[in-house]
Amino acid sequence: MTSEQLASCAGTNPVVVRRILGVLRRADLCVSARGRSGGWTLTRGPAEITLGDIHAALAPPETEDAHTHTCKIAGRLDDRLDQALKRASRSMRQELDRTTLADLV
Repeated sequence: MTSEQLASCAGTNPVVVRRILGVLRRADLCVSARGRSGGWTLTRGPAEITLGDIHAALAPPETEDAHTHTCKIAGRLDDRLDQALKRASRSMRQELDRTTLADLV
């Protein structure tokens, strides 16, 4: 499909689609071909590409927040929230790794 066709399906601007596809191309998840019969194609079958692959390509890298609190309560709350968010993120990544593009269509 062309980026214009994909943008129409997604209800967005082709430029947005091209930026995302460029990132996915650098992650070796898709390739583009120029010309009249050109467009974007997956590099592997839909059953071989997981949402985890896509998420890893598109998500910003996780950073460690350095919390410095003089209040022990605030420091403990931050630590507990960080632990909960890390568990939730781990669970989300596991689910994304189990889900392929083929599962969605």
